[in-house]
Amino acid sequence: MAQLVTRAEFARLQGWSKAYITKLSAQDKLVFVEDDDGVQKIDAEATIRKMAKRASPSGRPAEQVRDQEDQDDRRRQDFYKAEMMRLDLEERTGRLFDAEQITMVIAGAVAKFATALERLKPEIAAELPGFIGDDEGLEQFLTLKFGDLQDNLTREFKQSMGN
Repeated sequence: MAQLVTRAEFARLQGWSKAYITKLSAQDKLVFVEDDDGVQKIDAEATIRKMAKRASPSGRPAEQVRDQEDQDDRRRQDFYKAEMMRLDLEERTGRLFDAEQITMVIAGAVAKFATALERLKPEIAAELPGFIGDDEGLEQFLTLKFGDLQDNLTREFKQSMGN
């Protein structure tokens, strides 16, 4: 005799959701039989045989595999949509910059640094003779000059970044 079960029982036996059972029913994939009380129930064995004919290589019904793949696709789409929204927000709030823009800013900073060093050479060269034998004085002088250079370049860099 056939094993007749309710939709909920069939879902539990197969480890599927009730929604999936409803979908299978709408697609006419389940075998229904009236029980002795005239209630429509699922013939579990006949339904399994019917679905096995359309099974995927994984052994699960092809529809279930497609449903799982669709769910995976939706999760993946949701993830990337959320990621794009996060990146857009970070860009609009100034926390994310275009790589080409950063490359240009860095190239500009390097060029400014090289130019500033070139401008500093004659100034330092003119002062060096006064420090012959005064290593401590030379160190203080160079520390001051390079500190000023660093401050100026930092200020210019921040201005170029919009800060």
